[in-house]
This record gives sequence, structure tokens and C-alpha cells, in this order.
Amino acid sequence: MQDPASNEPMDFNLGSLVLSLESNKQDIRELKPGAPIEREMEGGQSHAYQIALAAGQYMHVVVDQRGIDVVVIVFGPDGQQLIEMDSPNGTQGPEEVSVIAEISGYYLLEVRALDQEAVARHYEVRIEELREPVPQDKIRITAEKAFAEGQRLRIQGTAESLRRTIEKYEEAVPLWRAVGDQRGEAHTLSNIGLVYNWLGEPQTALDYLSQALQLRRTMKDHHGEAATLNNIGMAYWLMGELQKALDYYSQALPLGRVAGNRFGEATTLYNIGSSYASLGECHKALDFFDQALRVSQVVKGRIEEACALTGIGRVYDAVGEPQRALDCYNQALPLRRAVGDHYGEAKILHYIGVIYDDLGEKQKALNYLGQALRLRRIVGDRWGEAQTLHSIGRLYASLNKEQKALEYYEQALSLWQAVGNRIGEAETLHGIARVERSLGKLTEARAQVETALDLIESVRTKIISQDLRASFFATNRTHYEFYIDLLMQLHQRHPWDGFDAAALQASERARARSLLETLTEAHADIRQGVDSVLLERERTLQQQLNARAQRHKYLAADEPTIESAAKDELEVLLTEYQEVQAQIRAGSPRYAALTQPQPLIVTEIQQQVLDENTLLLEYALGEERSYLWAVTPTSIASFELPKRAEIDAAARRVYDLLAARNKRVKFETLEEKQARVARADAEYPEAAAALSQMVLGPVAWQLGKKRLLIVSEGALQYVPFGALPVPNGDAAKGRHGDAATERRGDTVTQGRRQQERLATLPFHHVAASSNPYVATSPCPRVDFVPLVAKHEIMSLPSASVLAVLRQELAERPPATEAVAVLADPVFDSEDPRVTVTSLMGKDPIGRSSASGSKRTPMTRTVDSSRISDFQTSSPVGWHGQPNLSTAQEWAEYMPLSGMSRDYFAEQLRTLSPLHPLTPDLERSVRESGLADDKPSIPRLPFTREEAEGIMAHLSQGRGLKALDFSANRAMVTDAKLNQYRIVHFATHGLLNSQHPELSGIVLSLVDEQGQPQDGFLRAHEIYNLNLSADLVVLSGCRTGLGKEVKGEGLVGLTRGFMYAGAARVVVSLWDVHDAATAKLMKRFYQGMLADGLRPAAALRAAQVAMWRERRWEAPYYWAGFQLQGEWR
Repeated sequence: MQDPASNEPMDFNLGSLVLSLESNKQDIRELKPGAPIEREMEGGQSHAYQIALAAGQYMHVVVDQRGIDVVVIVFGPDGQQLIEMDSPNGTQGPEEVSVIAEISGYYLLEVRALDQEAVARHYEVRIEELREPVPQDKIRITAEKAFAEGQRLRIQGTAESLRRTIEKYEEAVPLWRAVGDQRGEAHTLSNIGLVYNWLGEPQTALDYLSQALQLRRTMKDHHGEAATLNNIGMAYWLMGELQKALDYYSQALPLGRVAGNRFGEATTLYNIGSSYASLGECHKALDFFDQALRVSQVVKGRIEEACALTGIGRVYDAVGEPQRALDCYNQALPLRRAVGDHYGEAKILHYIGVIYDDLGEKQKALNYLGQALRLRRIVGDRWGEAQTLHSIGRLYASLNKEQKALEYYEQALSLWQAVGNRIGEAETLHGIARVERSLGKLTEARAQVETALDLIESVRTKIISQDLRASFFATNRTHYEFYIDLLMQLHQRHPWDGFDAAALQASERARARSLLETLTEAHADIRQGVDSVLLERERTLQQQLNARAQRHKYLAADEPTIESAAKDELEVLLTEYQEVQAQIRAGSPRYAALTQPQPLIVTEIQQQVLDENTLLLEYALGEERSYLWAVTPTSIASFELPKRAEIDAAARRVYDLLAARNKRVKFETLEEKQARVARADAEYPEAAAALSQMVLGPVAWQLGKKRLLIVSEGALQYVPFGALPVPNGDAAKGRHGDAATERRGDTVTQGRRQQERLATLPFHHVAASSNPYVATSPCPRVDFVPLVAKHEIMSLPSASVLAVLRQELAERPPATEAVAVLADPVFDSEDPRVTVTSLMGKDPIGRSSASGSKRTPMTRTVDSSRISDFQTSSPVGWHGQPNLSTAQEWAEYMPLSGMSRDYFAEQLRTLSPLHPLTPDLERSVRESGLADDKPSIPRLPFTREEAEGIMAHLSQGRGLKALDFSANRAMVTDAKLNQYRIVHFATHGLLNSQHPELSGIVLSLVDEQGQPQDGFLRAHEIYNLNLSADLVVLSGCRTGLGKEVKGEGLVGLTRGFMYAGAARVVVSLWDVHDAATAKLMKRFYQGMLADGLRPAAALRAAQVAMWRERRWEAPYYWAGFQLQGEWR
């Protein structure tokens, strides 16, 4: 054996490598054992190292990638390539090669940047072993060569080459095991799983990936573990198990960050975004896609950037912004092509084709989809092929080419079934059902869609997080809408076969399912038996969600960078909190033992929900037509209504007219506002009558004087039915569910007659007023009779929810005390009620305690620096504004002005400086419309009068009155509140439509010394209350609103209180008038406490009494509050 260190010349033919190195002006360095070399490299560069080896000597070299993806090639002394290694581990981790020298000489090792445009990053190269060979070394080299050949085949990217790739990897696995190389074994197993994912065989992929994960964890290889977790997540995503996919991606993200793998971090962020997008959580998806884009652009990762742009495009498409989606796809497409990524290129071509299909450019769509289909077949992407086949089928169906559509759908269906993706299978079955319906094959269509619904339900039940379960269901609710419509069409053909009852049952299955399930688990104590570490983590996250406000308290929340950081922190905390709650459910023995509640069938609704004096009206709005069911204990009638778009437009019109007093118009004068409100009042009767006739006219003959339980959806959820006029019943009188189409025609005709008649009758006139600043109240049209005048009206998320609510409350012992009222909290240290002011002789509302002394106004008048703010935020502009400078003057003016409770309070806010709010509370304030400038929480003076009026109906000691500083979080979370049958909150309710769990109730934000304290009771904390209340009243603005989730309804505070134990909740639909609300609540409680009326009857009596008073007769003043829950 020749000594490699001798001075004997050794032959070495550099060949093309020398030319390559010369062109890059790189020197060839010598690499020696024990002397690792770290260097920086950028795209387009290659580095060469010569290593002296004697014949028969074994060498093992490791190149540790530290931010740059490299390929390692070894050449012999004769210039022949011996091995090329490029593991699919991206920019992090080792590339390892082994050689047994056949001849003595200098061997050349080339390290080359894989990406021509990679930014400069480091790597380290070292000789790990240089010694005499042992028998196992030859096995290792054989394994490396098999692996390297697999890599070469993988890069070709065809279905055939990928199959051969797996064969080569399979050859390597037992060889790695033979030499005890766990790293090589884990790497190869993970790669096999990855390729099976690409080929659309995720279940097979999981077999290999689970083995790889165990090895990675044994070796404490965080980088490899993160990569494997990502691949496992991808497998579950391909199978449509979105919750599991999200769980694995969420595990991968922190591990990848610990390992410093920014490219892997970008990939994982994209994968998490994809999971949220598939679950219907577009906002969360966009947030993760944005993070992925930022990271990928920092590290110059073109594939990662293309992924992020594709994800952002998907979100824009989903929210109805196709042009912005196309812009993203057109940026991503050249990035995919530049790196030869046919897999990703096909995906983008597919999404572009889908957009053009939706835009009606069918030929253009077909061209893109055809390109996508060819590429997906070339690379063997069965999942993608099924997706594109489905989209082509949908395109042909839209062109009424039914047979062509069925051909593509059938191909897609068999591929979805082979891949094991139940969501894709359900989508395609739905497509087939639509085609069969268009061909008149209703029975066959029903069978297909029922199979699709079973698949959707099976996926839904595997999603543990209730939030994600609701959003997933909302995304897939079109299946139920189609099913309901199909059953009602069958009902038209066979009116006595019970299809209308089946459709109603389908409607119940399609709504408020998450609420139904949370109410079932409310008293199951699902945390019993759960890992204490997990429960402690939940408590910690709850504390962090609350405490983050304190951490950011003195930051300038209007600075974009700080606001962005606060938002990112909030997103992370909320996501982790939801994940922990899902883990608690998944690990809870009691949750596992719970029987999932099933929506009621018609006979159960009739027996468990209704009595002879109660009528259920349930609405299902559809794309082509809508339906109404009227159910009594002994009958069911069904009616066809106009399509969703028509009903929603009519409902929004009515809501806008009802809430016209709350609209804020820049620089609007008082006279202009009065004129605008007068027009709205004049237009309201006709708009309300049209909506009433549209949605109630068909059942007018059934209404009588019955109690009405309303289960609505869409924009109807925002309309107080009690403020609609009693419908004309001539059109539908005597008609049942046997001729829905005829009924619709009658209803529309009658509605037009009604509108024509109403157009000739003035609704009201504007009364004269001696005060130019007072908004006069309208006079009603003589024949306008609101529905509430004849009916008690209750709102329900679904009929099934009421049945579950009754079951949960049946065994609960009644509360022993009457009423607890929390009102007029202290929001600011400048409030006169703070101790310093009180010591100066002031009572809690700012008046001198000395007898006969003058009233003392709040601290400041409006100064000129606030004029511009006032103009932009007030509903009445500065011109023509009364010169009111004190709180007392505003208080005297407000009851006559038509101001909402929150707007009046905002004017009081301008009179005194307020301390800054925390970012999450500020966000809720902005969303609740309390302020357009620097947000703050204004006082509500009339809530004090409201509280006193309620307590006046109670004997001494029967109630709890918590005013001022006593109206705080500690009071609400105290177990003593469980003793009260009625709990009344007269304060601000704040809406956070982006994160309903951060909506809440504002209580005292400072203590007696004026020191800040957490006074915001958030929705997630409301869920943790333990109430025995028959009634909770939220006497604030828009407390009945929330995030609208399709199929769930408005997700807000109402659900939290029902979960906490409230049998019924009174909430508001708009910014309510402060003085009118105080008066309404006094009458409401008089009805309950003095007259012995049930809550529903008492609320009706109070609203009717207000309507009969000329001053308060406009529905704006009395119709905003509605009762949800138990009617008995």
C-alpha cells in the first residue's frame, strides 16, 4: 500500500471539474483528518477539497449544512465520479459520503450549492473517519450508493422514477440496520414516507414515517424529528384528517425553530396555514401564510416562497377576491418553474383553472386544468390528479354536459377512495348528486349525497377542537343545503311521504352542532381524569391571555410595529389555548364516554320542545330557494321562500333602517341627521312589511296568538321579528305543505299588493319641536301593528339546542336568591368616584354631598383640540351641535336626542382624559364601535338608574346590587353569584368578531385608589362560570351579536352564558338607547318580579308598553332586545 503522505506523484484527472472550479475562481484546499473546514457559500458556487488516500483505505466525510442546501460529489484520482449525495433535508443537517480507495492518490470532494440563487450561508466539511476498512464499511458504502441512486431517481420526478426511488430506498434500509446506522435508517424511512405521500398513498407513508419518528426521537435529532413530523402531518392532510395534520405540524414548528432550520420553519408555517384553510379558518390560514412568506423571503427560499404565495392565493379565492388570488398564483408559478418543481407547478395551474371556471371563462379554465392534469399524471400525484379531475367534472357540469361531467367525477371518485381522502370523496359524490338531480334522478342523487354527508360527519367527529369543528362544518355546509333542497323537491313530487319532515331533520343536523355538543359536555366535568400537566398548561394560558394586557399596558398601541407584535402574540396564545383544550378533550375519559348528542327528529321536536300554544318557525336559506317549516305538536307545514340573496337583502335593509340612528356620518349636521332618520322611519314600514310578507306571509294563517319560536339564519338573525308588522294572511290562508311553489307565487303577489298599498300611506310625520337639537319621535301609521303586539317571540339556535338545554337544567337545584345586578362600573382613574374625589366631598355621581349645594360637572369641557376628532366620530357634526360642556348638561340632553347608549357615553368621554386601554381590549372597543379615534371605555350613567329601578321591585335582602367599584370581575367569578336566579349586567358588552373568545363584558377597570385592574370578563372566562341562573340579562350594546359562522349562527356571549348554566339570555341586536333601555328594563322586571310573568311574557309586555308610548314608539327604542333559550 502506498503512503498517501509520500512525495510520490499521484495521477489525477480533474476533467470537467477543474474547468468548473476555474470558472468560479475557486482554489482546491486539502482536507485532513481532525481539521474541519467551515466556509461560506452562495448560489452558483462550488468548493473543492483534495484528500490523500492510500489504496484500500476507508474514508467517511460529513458536510454539515448550516443554512445552505449542497450536493456532495466524490471523484477518484482518475476523475471518475464515485458517488453523488444530496439528501432531501434542505438547508440543515448532514450530507454524508463514504469511500474505500481502490487506488492510492488524491481524491477530490466537491461541495456545490444546489440553488443557483441561494444567499450566502455556511457549511462545515470534515473527515469523520479515515482508517483501515472493516467488513461493515462495504455494507455502508452499498447503502449510501443505493440511497444516492434513489435520490437521483427522485429528482426526475415522474411516477415511474418515484416507484424506482422507493425500490432503491428499500434496498438501503436493511443495510443501514446491518451497520447500526440509525441516522441513515431514519433518513431513508422518512424519505420513503415522503415519496409515498407524493404518490398519493398516505396510509402506506405513515407506516414508514412512524418508524422514522421513533428513531429520530431516540437519537434526539430535533431537525430530523421536525421533518418527519411534517411528513406525518402531510399524510394525515392528504387523508383529510385535518385535526391530526394540524397536531403534527404544530409539534414540528417549535422543534424546527430549535434546530435553526428557517427553510423548514417556512414549510411548516405553510402546512399549518393549509390545514386552517381546509378547516375554513381563512383568517388564521392567512396569518400563517404571511409568516411563511416573510421567513421564505428572508432566507431566499424560492420553493418556500412559492408555497406561501400559493396559500395566500387560496385564501383570497376563498373570500371572493379572485384577482388578488391570480396575482399571487402568477408570482408563484415562475418560482416553481425556475427550480423544476412540477409537483408545485401543477398545483398552481389547477388553482388558476378553478378561478377562471368561477369567473365564467370556461375554455381558459379548461386549458389550465388540462395542463395541471397532465403534470400531475407525470409526477404520479394521485391526490392532485383526483382534485383536478373533480374540477374538470364540475366545469362540464356547469356547461350542462352531464355525461362528460360524470366521466370525470367517476375517475376522481375512484382516486379519492384509493388515496383514502374522505373529504375529496364527499365533494365528488356531491358533484355526482348534483348532476343526477339535473337529470331528474332525485332518488339516485339522494343516495349519493347521503353517502357524502356520512363521510363529512365521520371527518367532523375526528376534529376535537370545537372551534375547528365548527369552521370545518361551515365550510362543508353546502352539502346539507343541497340535501335539504333535494328532499323538498322530493316532497313536491311525493307530498305525503314525509320528505318535508326529513328535510326539517336535515336542517336541524345542519345548525348549531358545536353548541349542542358543548352544552352536553358542560356538566360532565370532562377535566376529571385528565393529565394534571395539561390542566396546568390550560390555566397558565388563561392567565397569559389575561395578563398580556398588563404587559402591553403602557405601550403605544397605535404604532404599527407594536400593534403587529401584540397581534402575533395574541394569535400564538389563542392557537395554543385551543390546541390544549382539544388535547384535554382527547385525553378525557369522561369526554370519551359522552354520547354525542343527536339532533332531534320531528316527533321529538313536537314532544320535547312545543306545546299547543307554541309554534316553531324554522328557516333554511339556500342558493336557489329557501324553505320555512311551521311545526306544532300535531302538524308540520313547509313552504318555499325566495333564495338566500333576496331574503338577506331584505333583512339587511330592515336592519339598516331600524338602526339608522346609530349610523355615523362625517360632518353630518343635526338637521341632516334628523332628515336622514326621518327618511329611514318613513321607509321602514314598507321594507318591514315586505320582509314580513316574504318570510311570515305563508304561515300567517297559522300564527293566531301563539308563542313563536324562531330558528333563523343568515341576515334574518339580525332582525327582531317582533318589530315586523303582522303579516297579511290572505295569500297563504288554508294552504299547507302540499304546493310550495304555488304558495311562493301567492306570497310574492300578496307582498306586492301590500307594498303598493303601503306606498300610498304615510307612516309618520315629523312633529314640531321648540328645541332645535331634539330629534323628534315619529308618529306611527295607524295600521302598523308589530308582531310582538300579538305574540311572545323567542329566538333559538336550533330546536335541538332547547331540548339539550332542558336536559342539562332538569336536575339542577333552583337558586335561592332573586336578582344580582352589576351596573355603572368605574372605567377610569379620572372618574369622580375614585377615592381622592370622594374624600373631597363628592358622591359617586359627581355631586356635592352638602345639602342644597350646586351640581358639580365632570372634570373638563370640550376643548378646541378635540373638534376634529369630534367631527369624525360623532353622528351629529360640530355644526349645529348644542353647546353642551358638562356631563350634567349632556345627561339632560341625551334622553331627547335619539342617541344610542354608547354614543352618549362617548360624548361624556370627551369631557375627561382616560387612561390608555390594553391592546386586546382596545381592539374590542374599536370593533364595538365605541370610538373611532383613540379608544377608551365611556361611562353609562343611565345604567345606575336602571339598577335602582330593578331593585325597587325587590324586598330588602332579596337581591344583590353591585355598583361602582363593586361591579368587578371578582364579584362575577365569586361562587356566590351561583345563588341568584337572575343576573343582570348593565355595562358595556364588547364584540371581537375576529376572536369571539375575546369578546366580553367590561367591569370596573380601576380600584378605589384609581389603580388599574383587569376588569374585562372575556368569553372564555364566562364559559368557566358556574351559574344557576334562570335568566341572564346583558343590557349593553350589540350583546347578541358575534362572529357569524355558517351553520352555527352568531357565536358570541350568549353561548358562553348558556354553557355556564343560564337557561335563557336577554341580549341586544344594535347600539341601544341608554334612557330607553333603562325604561324598558324597569318594565321588564316589573313584569317578572311584581306581576309574576314569565321572562318571555314580561319582555313582550315591556316592549308593547314602550311601543304604545309616542315618545318611544319607534322600534329602535324597544325592539333591540331579544330573548334566547328556554321559553317556559
